[in-house]
Amino acid sequence: MGFNLFDLLLPKEGKFFTMLEKQVGFLNEASQLFKTFLSQLEDLTEEEIKKRLWAIRDLEMRADEVETTIIDELHKTFITPIDREDIHTLAAEIDLAIDGIDDAARKIGTYHIKKASSRVCRFSDFIVEGSQELATLLGLLRTKGVTYASIERIHQIESQADDLFFECMADLFAKEDNPVKIIKLKELYESLENIVDALDTVAKSIRGIVVKQG
Repeated sequence: MGFNLFDLLLPKEGKFFTMLEKQVGFLNEASQLFKTFLSQLEDLTEEEIKKRLWAIRDLEMRADEVETTIIDELHKTFITPIDREDIHTLAAEIDLAIDGIDDAARKIGTYHIKKASSRVCRFSDFIVEGSQELATLLGLLRTKGVTYASIERIHQIESQADDLFFECMADLFAKEDNPVKIIKLKELYESLENIVDALDTVAKSIRGIVVKQG
């Protein structure tokens, strides 16, 4: 990164990084809960499934509160550590990823899916890994230590998830003849892929911030 004299002369509000990191913390919790939920799904009672879904929804709502706080603070703060538009974008994109986890979990409950296949569980691995990488990226962004290599790891995860998505879809249409089940699983696969895509979108936004910082 190039040296910028204004970094020394102007006070900046580090609270925005703290709030973004808190938001990603909720994302990590939700991704871990979702992964555990899928791995145990076959053995859960209906009541236990409802409790797991509510736990994920609770994290999504708490993350929403953080996003709202970020937006409110942007209106009150003159100097921000990075462009205020970029902070707003990151908060909104992180929120989309958490919303995606909640959406996928609710589809499983709504569609009464009783067992997660090994491929669906593999998606949850990608989601957990991508969320963890995103937390690392935000820490690096705070210290201006982001490299393209650190961003590339999330892109690799997204690429692997894309391959898995097409593998799931090909297998679904080749082996399943129940149209209702096809629709349910197709929507679930799309939701899972969208989560990983959302994580990659955040990484790309961070890459854009790094480019602007020089």
